[in-house]
Amino acid sequence: MAKKMKPELLALSTGIILSIYGAGYLHTQAAASASAPAQHISAPASIPTSIPGSGASGATGQTQTSTLRDGTYNGTGSNYLGDVSVAVTIAAGKISQVQITACNMHYPEYWIDGMPAEVVAAQSTNINFVSGATASSQAFTDAVTQALSQAA
Repeated sequence: MAKKMKPELLALSTGIILSIYGAGYLHTQAAASASAPAQHISAPASIPTSIPGSGASGATGQTQTSTLRDGTYNGTGSNYLGDVSVAVTIAAGKISQVQITACNMHYPEYWIDGMPAEVVAAQSTNINFVSGATASSQAFTDAVTQALSQAA
């Protein structure tokens, strides 16, 4: 006859099993991303990655010479984990505001909440990605690049 397991032991066992499963999942994801070739989409030359007169440099280390038209422009970046939509406001030819309008990624939006301020500060999409949220960061910068291409 089998004995009934104590609730504390059941909870402990369940926690251990979930921890092992989670560690295996993270290991598998890390191995899959390490074996996949790195993909970084750089903006075409006609899309500004920095704003003239802002002191910010684009990916080539040189400031682009085109100016941006004032207004609010929308963009969406997508990848295998979902998509991010943004609204970029241009005032006086400079990026004055970036807002995340939708975030349908596998991970929560708050992981990339600081990135809009970085784009405004840098006047560029040439910013650091968030560690652990690389796909979300890439989708965000792709969305901003798409919006800036409309303003160019």
